[in-house]
Amino acid sequence: MNIEDSARRQIVKEVKINQSLECPYAVACYECFYQSDAFSIILEYMDGGSLLDFLRIVKTIPEEYLSAICKQVCRMRCIN
Repeated sequence: MNIEDSARRQIVKEVKINQSLECPYAVACYECFYQSDAFSIILEYMDGGSLLDFLRIVKTIPEEYLSAICKQVCRMRCIN
């Protein structure tokens, strides 16, 4: 198995995990296609932007926001 095979398998694994989530805190994955050595992944639209977009604006994330994010991640981990 070469690196491309390993990476492809990891992507498939991650997509399957995302598609199986039933969590309001995770971006939904609606569909995934693999064609001509390229993955196309259809995700839920994030009208508020991503966490990275937010970080670029504020430069640092205040503790109360980090706390809320951590609580959501912990809840998501417990659901699965």
